[in-house]
Amino acid sequence: MTCRPPTPGLGPLQLNAPGSIETMALLPASAAIDAGEALANGCPVTDERGISRPQDPACDIGAYEVLVVRREPGTPVSQTVSPVAQTDYLARISNRSPGLVNLRLQVNGILIEVAGLRDGEQRTVDIASALQPGLTNTVVLSAEGKPGGSAEVRIEPGRRHRRWPLR
Repeated sequence: MTCRPPTPGLGPLQLNAPGSIETMALLPASAAIDAGEALANGCPVTDERGISRPQDPACDIGAYEVLVVRREPGTPVSQTVSPVAQTDYLARISNRSPGLVNLRLQVNGILIEVAGLRDGEQRTVDIASALQPGLTNTVVLSAEGKPGGSAEVRIEPGRRHRRWPLR
């Protein structure tokens, strides 16, 4: 029998919105999520990007706190990203099961629609053309789906010259 330590579930070192310092994002099944201490026990008040800690009962371990947004059904989620660097950005969508059916991203007033999502599907959408480098940017997410449906949406640096179709 071979014993292996658990994988930390970290993304690559890169700029993760919001913020201007490179961090390693915690991936969805990371062992570091909620594995730290509660705020009263010495957890830093924010992560390196300025996200409040903890988002759930305990802090995430490391420089990156996973942003948890809870909403009432039918209520859009709004996130301000301020400022973004002179780089291209992508929205990476990881649909859950049950998941969303349609997702609308309104980026600084420009509507980007992602329709026909299937349970468990992953899509990547280029949002760079809607962002304003160096300024405060607002991303509003509106979703439609099955009762209890959810998805993870990450906004992160990417390459604009690669385009992914919205099917």
